[in-house]
Amino acid sequence: MTLMRADARRLPVGDANDEERVGARDALADRVTKLIWERRRSARDTAHEFLTGQARRAGITGDVYLPNGPGYGTGSMRAVLASLDEQGAFQQHPDALGARVGAVAVRHTEDRARRIIREAAEADEATVRAWQDMQAERAASQRQGQEKLAREVERTRERDSRDLRELAVQPGGWARMLTGVENCAFCVMLAARGAVYDGKAEALDGDYIGKFGDAYHDHCDCIAVPVYSPLWDGGKTAAALQKLYERAQDAISDDDLQNRDNVESPDQLRKLRKYLLEHSNELAKAVPNIRHQDALVEQQREFGLPEEAVTELAPHEVRFFHEFGATETFELIRRNADRTSSNDFRWTSRGDVEVEVKRPERASYDAVKRLIRDAVYSARENHGVVKDRFIVDLDDRPLTEKLRRQLEVYNLRNARNSIRKLWVWSRARLTEIDLRTEV
Repeated sequence: MTLMRADARRLPVGDANDEERVGARDALADRVTKLIWERRRSARDTAHEFLTGQARRAGITGDVYLPNGPGYGTGSMRAVLASLDEQGAFQQHPDALGARVGAVAVRHTEDRARRIIREAAEADEATVRAWQDMQAERAASQRQGQEKLAREVERTRERDSRDLRELAVQPGGWARMLTGVENCAFCVMLAARGAVYDGKAEALDGDYIGKFGDAYHDHCDCIAVPVYSPLWDGGKTAAALQKLYERAQDAISDDDLQNRDNVESPDQLRKLRKYLLEHSNELAKAVPNIRHQDALVEQQREFGLPEEAVTELAPHEVRFFHEFGATETFELIRRNADRTSSNDFRWTSRGDVEVEVKRPERASYDAVKRLIRDAVYSARENHGVVKDRFIVDLDDRPLTEKLRRQLEVYNLRNARNSIRKLWVWSRARLTEIDLRTEV
């Protein structure tokens, strides 16, 4: 995102709502939008090829319904940049800002292909017939000269007989399918449901799934797959994910979920999220296909890890180090052959200190405290290793003022497992916590 880096440096300094700043920000949004428009045209073509290919593989030889998907206005990216500006993102390093905006741009681009798959499955008969009429008229309008009279006659005949014509084929449903690289617990839960997204299934399956069944987050690698036959490509993977989901529900009890009040996510999703954090290799076993292994090898090679060490980093760790490396230099610490405890990396741009990274299930003090306390205790008592510098990876979750104040008194509340330094990584920004030593 060279464009983003250059423009971020030129943004006027001041309040995010200043007229001059808003004008410069909107101009940047309009330039990014033009790039998205170009990519969304390619996304439409790719989705059409995918729908046609899947239909032919299912033995369908007739017309295939190919909707165009939603449009995209300049307001979308303007709203994104306004929100980032309010969060202070434009004060970050240009590379970090470019990465965040780039991730949103990719999601907005891929959204057209995903929506096309969904619309193909959910359109009613009247919509499909109207599309066929439009296609017929478009083909007819390309004829020239002496064919004009024949074209008008043919168009009239087709319109009059449209109800007798075989309806263009559309999918019986659609499914969310993992590619195996950037898949969170939310994605896994939805993909485990298989080919059930056909409008009616969503409505009958509760408000939560109905509302978020077609939602995608930044960096999401899920794809929408049309389902023309019970023997669709992702059927076996969906079944494996369903078993993984059931194992998580059995392994994590209600008592294992802390602070259940005022939590928007359902308990089933929280159990799955906790299970995947504790069993990071389970997802790789369930989704051994497509890009999982190759992508992790390629990404981890960037950090100096050889191919035989491919399983050492989980996808969320790869993402963290990729973003972290935009502004800091570091050297990963290879795990010992006997799997004894060690810190995660040497922070070379901060004097080669060793640091441990922890990603909590929730952005709450209890969740963070438990991870740090247990890591300090286990390393000391079981392996004779000192872990006293931590980075808490909140990813896109905010570091609230309440959480920051609670973390400041961690050492006062955990004297036996105290630490020397603590940072929080939130929304591509690093914040050092001022650990208090006295009340």
